[in-house]
Amino acid sequence: MALFEHGILGKVKGAVGDVVVKSNKGTDYSAKRIRHYKKTTSERLIENRSIFSRRSTFFRFFDESPLIGLVWNYSKLPGKEPYHKMFKYNYKSVKKDYVSTLFSILPLKHLGSFRNVKMDADSLSYEFYPDKDFCETTVPPYYFIAFVYMCFPVDVSKGNREATAVLEQEPKDLVLKQNEAALYKFDVEPSQFEIMKDFKKVVVFPAVVSQNLKNKPVWSKNNGIIVKGDPDPVVPPIKTEKEKPKGPYKTFFMKVR
Repeated sequence: MALFEHGILGKVKGAVGDVVVKSNKGTDYSAKRIRHYKKTTSERLIENRSIFSRRSTFFRFFDESPLIGLVWNYSKLPGKEPYHKMFKYNYKSVKKDYVSTLFSILPLKHLGSFRNVKMDADSLSYEFYPDKDFCETTVPPYYFIAFVYMCFPVDVSKGNREATAVLEQEPKDLVLKQNEAALYKFDVEPSQFEIMKDFKKVVVFPAVVSQNLKNKPVWSKNNGIIVKGDPDPVVPPIKTEKEKPKGPYKTFFMKVR
């Protein structure tokens, strides 16, 4: 808010753009104009609003995970809350109908090696291969994370376009050794992932979170690993003016005098 004192121009009044000058008990001040938006019948605009609302709900899903929120809050990425940081960081990975395998449940701190991701209706497991740097800079406890993302429903009439789940568990007496597989199988109830049969594509995003000697979080994560379904659609790159072909070049001879 800005206050105005009467000067050589006299009393200030009126509006410029979104800024309007108001008066209260003899004091003039500026405020932002309240805009009222009319209901639209544009299918494209309605669809865009629906997508934005659905994606906002998707990112807020991670507010239920204090551990993931702690890591994003610790990062120095732009954004006031972990939810905002995550949204801005992953903006290009969230598409209209799906979330690509490039989506990051954690910021890029340490890209680890995760292999043999296996998932069925009753279980979920993967192997983590820590490198020398991760082994030397971390101390227990270690938290194994798996974000499960399902999309492209088999029956679109059911209305559920996506299904998500986050698992965070702490294995007991775990000793990490450089480049040796740390196999972890999540403790889940039987048929907990029975819902995966309702979707054509299932992706697992694995990660491991620990701490260093100064009690600051250290983490290792991987891009999404597809356990069911086809790879992400290939999106052709957009050609810029510099990349567009300029046509055949003319040849000529230069005479030197």
